[in-house]
Amino acid sequence: MNFRLLWMFALVATTLFSCGLNSDGDAAISFLVDGEEQSFSTATGLLAETDSMQFISLSITATTISTDPATMLITILGDLSEGSYTFGQNVTIGYAPNTISEPDQQYEAISGTFTVTSVDQENKTVAGTFSATMGIIPDNSVEIEITEGSFDITYL
Repeated sequence: MNFRLLWMFALVATTLFSCGLNSDGDAAISFLVDGEEQSFSTATGLLAETDSMQFISLSITATTISTDPATMLITILGDLSEGSYTFGQNVTIGYAPNTISEPDQQYEAISGTFTVTSVDQENKTVAGTFSATMGIIPDNSVEIEITEGSFDITYL
């Protein structure tokens, strides 16, 4: 899979369709990377459906361009419903900590947990939690740990 294309999609989608804080006024997505807090107040969720399945792509990027923005892209394939998802089968996570100064530094989830805790299709909201061991693309020679991840977004 061409992750550079995914990062470009994430940045463009966030620019065109960004949502802000969740209904509680908290960040739309937050997590720890090797123990350091990452929090994004801008998140985009795009839902595409076919006759046989739903495809949801949640793309999250930093809100300020004055620093080196980070980007996270979460993709869930299949029915969008509450429950646990398996990395590599029906969910992927990509993370780029420095999209400007180090565009080749991109990570993908190798293992971990991903759970959708609530879905409101009428109001188009989805929330959940995640943690993952992320390996640098293409060979996983460098790993980072993402823990205490949570998201609460409105999708289009």
